[in-house]
Amino acid sequence: MKSLIPLLPELLDEGWTVSVWSVEMDAIDPRIAWQRVPCPFRRWALVSAWFWVYAHGRYLWQFRGKGGAARRAQTLVQATSFYCRWADIIGIHFVFSLYQKVAEQFRRELNLSLYERVMLKLSVSKEKALFRPCGHRRVWTVVSRRLMEEMGPYLPEGDRRVLLPNAYNPQRFNPGVRLARREESRAKLGLTAKEVVFAFVCLGGFNRKGFTLALEACHLLNARGCPCRLLVIGGRDEHPPEIGSWLERLGISPAEAGFVVTRGRTAVVEEWLCAADALLFPSYCEAFSIAEIEAAALGLRLYLTPHYGAEMTLESGCLGRMLPWDAPGIAAILEEEIQSGRIFDPNASTGAALDPAAMALQYRALLEEVWAAKGKQP
Repeated sequence: MKSLIPLLPELLDEGWTVSVWSVEMDAIDPRIAWQRVPCPFRRWALVSAWFWVYAHGRYLWQFRGKGGAARRAQTLVQATSFYCRWADIIGIHFVFSLYQKVAEQFRRELNLSLYERVMLKLSVSKEKALFRPCGHRRVWTVVSRRLMEEMGPYLPEGDRRVLLPNAYNPQRFNPGVRLARREESRAKLGLTAKEVVFAFVCLGGFNRKGFTLALEACHLLNARGCPCRLLVIGGRDEHPPEIGSWLERLGISPAEAGFVVTRGRTAVVEEWLCAADALLFPSYCEAFSIAEIEAAALGLRLYLTPHYGAEMTLESGCLGRMLPWDAPGIAAILEEEIQSGRIFDPNASTGAALDPAAMALQYRALLEEVWAAKGKQP
C-alpha cells in the first residue's frame, strides 16, 4: 500500500473520492478520508487479527446493510492480503499456504517455535477463507511472477491474477546517493574503505530470511583468510538486534564475532546500505523483497537464494549470483566473487521493480479496467 498511496493525489485531482482504513499512516493528503482503526495492541499478530475483524465488520456494516448494495455499486474496494475477502482488488505480497510448504521443506533449518507454527496455521486458515468464492469476480495483484503462477490453484475459477511488482523511490535509492554517502556511512560504522561489506536487511523473521546462512557463510569466509564484514540492519526497533543466540548456536565465540556490525531499524535504511558492497540475502521465502530492490537501485550487487521474487531481480537484469541454501556453498561463491573482483561491479538495474511513474500507469489502468467491469466509468 505504501507504493500506492502516493499515487492517490492524481486520482483526487480528477474527482475520485478516496477513503483509507488503516491502523496508522505515514503521511496523508488532506483530501483523503482516513478512517483510523483504533487498536489497543502492539504485537503484529494481534494487530493483524484485530484489523481483520474490524475490516470485515466495517465492510458488512457499510456495504451489506440497508442501502449497502447501492453504495457497493458505486465503490471500488481494494484490500491487502486477507483483510477483506469481498474486495474488488486484493493485493498479495505473501502467500502463507506456499510458505507452509517451504516450512515443511526446510523444517530443521527454520525451526519454527510453537507460537510461530500456531500463527502460521491460523494465517493459512484465514487465507483459505479469503480464497473461497465470494459472489463476484476479483482481481488479485501479485508482486512476483513465480508467486502469481503458484498461487493459481488456490483461487476460484473466474478470478484473475495481475502482476503488479513492488516499487521504489528513485530519489532515495540510486547509485549517486551511494557514491555520495559511502565514505561517511563507513566512517560512522567504523569500517575502512577497503573492507568487503555484505549487508543483510531484516525487520523480523530472521530465521525465515536466512540469517543463520549469512552469518555462517561470512564466518567461513573469514576463517579461510578471505576477510569480510556482515552489516546487519533491522530488528524489532531502533536498537541493534541481539544476535548472541545465533552466534552461540553456530559455535562462533565472541572473539570471532568481530566481523559482524549491527544497526537497528531505521526509516532511512539507505544511510547504512550505502556502506555495503553487496546485499547477502539467503532467504527461504519472500514475495518480492523491498530490500533487494532498494539495494539494487543503490548499485549493490545481489547474492540471493532462489526464493519467490528472486526471478524478478537476478533474472531481470540485476547483477549478482544465485546461491544455494547451504552455508559452505554460499561461502565458496562469495569467495570466488571477492577474488575475481566481480563483487565490486556496480549494479545498473532494478530488475522488474517499478519506479513511481510506471507504477502510476499500471495502477491507473487496473483501476479503470476493474471499474468498467462494475458497469461504471470513472
